[in-house]
Amino acid sequence: MENVLQCLALETADYVFLGLWIVALPLMAWTGSWRPRTVLGRERWPAGQGAMLLLAGILLGFSAYIVAAQFYGAIHGRPASPATQQTHPIELSPADEAAIAAIGPIAGLCAIVLLHRMSKHRSLQLLGMQVPWPKIGWGMFIGLVSMLIVFPVVQTVGMVSEYFYQMYDIEHSPEHQLLEAYRELGGFGYRLLIIFAAVVMAPLFEELVFRAHLQTLLLRGFEKMFGQRVTIQVAEPYTPPGGYAPMPEARPGAVLSYLSLPGLGTNEPLAGWRGIAARWCAVVITSLLFAAVHPWWSWPMIFVLSLCLGYVYERTGNLWSNITLHALFNGVQVTLFILISGRG
Repeated sequence: MENVLQCLALETADYVFLGLWIVALPLMAWTGSWRPRTVLGRERWPAGQGAMLLLAGILLGFSAYIVAAQFYGAIHGRPASPATQQTHPIELSPADEAAIAAIGPIAGLCAIVLLHRMSKHRSLQLLGMQVPWPKIGWGMFIGLVSMLIVFPVVQTVGMVSEYFYQMYDIEHSPEHQLLEAYRELGGFGYRLLIIFAAVVMAPLFEELVFRAHLQTLLLRGFEKMFGQRVTIQVAEPYTPPGGYAPMPEARPGAVLSYLSLPGLGTNEPLAGWRGIAARWCAVVITSLLFAAVHPWWSWPMIFVLSLCLGYVYERTGNLWSNITLHALFNGVQVTLFILISGRG
């Protein structure tokens, strides 16, 4: 009887997954999200804004995260066994891992918000986080619609990568470290803390750091790299016997050469293929770094998810779309784990 129920559950899951693709494809066509050029959205960080604030936000956010996690581990952790002393000097219980998963992002988030509050440059508003309530609601709606498109795509990538892992006998952890802690914990409060960390704090902190700061900073750099080229006419100068050459004046018919300098001439956001290339380069590099901070076996899945998150941010400029999409994705993953493992 149990085997029959498992087969029915698997068959139902297949139909549900097929239904998700049936919903996703029309939405993808309706929104035009399959077109690479739709990544061109509104400008969110004008050229007059300093890039150092973005870099400071990244460094401060990660530093606050690490310091808070290390401080908690030093207080509540216990010395590791001699066998693991070199790689893991402190052992943490599943309850401690749950607490760190929430404390680290909270510390990093508070540090970044405080930094922007002190800057007094409407920076959080420019990054799409501190926006009016109607825009927050609209961003959440976009995140919900995006979830219907993104989820089957990312799950397909996860299924394909898992197929190759099994084909080549590549062993890896069956689930994320937080979900392992959830499996081992028995208290309702700690399990609720893990859900809060995965569904609320991780999306808030990671989207603020990786999309709002890192991706925007990279975009500034790639816009300068792919920027429109300004042509300067250089006229033939008169050089006196003493060697002093005055600045030449451009005169019709006296032009000898053209000097092209990238990234000069305008503060407007790039359009055309230059703008598309700049934005996709920023999205791809951010996605590589975002995947790198996750477990190695989840890299293909996380990389594709991050590409989708980066695209949504570039197109909308509303960080709440990303936070909602990220939170929904994590929430569904946690829910599926609870249902499959039978640990409510």
